[in-house]
Amino acid sequence: FSETYFLKKIKGEVSGITFSTQHRPILLLFGDSITQYATKADPLGWGTLLADEYTSMYRSADILNRGLSGYNTRWASLILPQMLEELAGQAGRVALVTVLFGANDAVVPSSRQHVPL
Repeated sequence: FSETYFLKKIKGEVSGITFSTQHRPILLLFGDSITQYATKADPLGWGTLLADEYTSMYRSADILNRGLSGYNTRWASLILPQMLEELAGQAGRVALVTVLFGANDAVVPSSRQHVPL
């Protein structure tokens, strides 16, 4: 088999079936390190379990893990506009969004990560 054959096969062109990710739903995971490691295989992360459950019901989805280790809600709010801009053209594909921050906010007040209530 030639390299062209494999490239066409990856694109779904060999059998006449076209393959596109343009219409696949997006599951967006946004949060701190708990989210960052959500898709780890060992131990099995909650993001992996979520993806498995979703794909077993709806066939496929694109998982966008935007977990940022060490971030608190204040820092996350600074990068949120950039992240939303990245997804602007795909807003109709977003099926689920998780926002999980707070663990780093709750550190002792003397820490730079602390966010007062």
